[in-house]
Amino acid sequence: MKTHLSLRLLLILNCFYSFNCYSAPHENAYDNNDRCGNAGKREFERKWVDGTPSNQGSLTYATNYKTHYNAALNKCFMLVKIMTSNTKKSAASNDSFVLIDVYEGVEFGSYGERSGKFIGKSRGAFTCEVNQTKCASKEEFDQQVKIYMEN
Repeated sequence: MKTHLSLRLLLILNCFYSFNCYSAPHENAYDNNDRCGNAGKREFERKWVDGTPSNQGSLTYATNYKTHYNAALNKCFMLVKIMTSNTKKSAASNDSFVLIDVYEGVEFGSYGERSGKFIGKSRGAFTCEVNQTKCASKEEFDQQVKIYMEN
C-alpha cells in the first residue's frame, strides 16, 4: 500500500514538474491570431473593399474592421463597420456594425442606426442583436460584443 501511494505521488509530481502529462496546444495563440487576422482581411476585401451599389440609389461600403481570435470559443471574429449613404440625397445614411464568425461565415450580431433625414422613418437604432439577444443601444451592443472580441 505504501509503495503504491509513493509511486502515485511520484507520478503526480513528475506531471507537475514536466510537461509530459499536459497535451501541447494544437497551435500557438500567435498563429491563431495571425490566421484570424489574415482570414478577416481576405473576407473584408472580398465583400466590402470596393463598396456595393444598390438598386435603390444608395451606396454601401465598409469603412473599417477589427479581427480577434477568441481562444475560449476557438473562433475567429470580425467586427465590421458598414455605412450606407443615399447617393441622391446625401443627408441620409445608415451606420451599421456586424459581428461575424470569419471561418464559418455566420453573423453573430448586428447594430444599425439611421442618421440624417429619412422620410417616414425614425432616426436612431433600427436593429440591435448579439447572438440572438436583443439590445437597445450602441452601448449595449458594444458590451455584448466584448464577450467575443476581447476574450
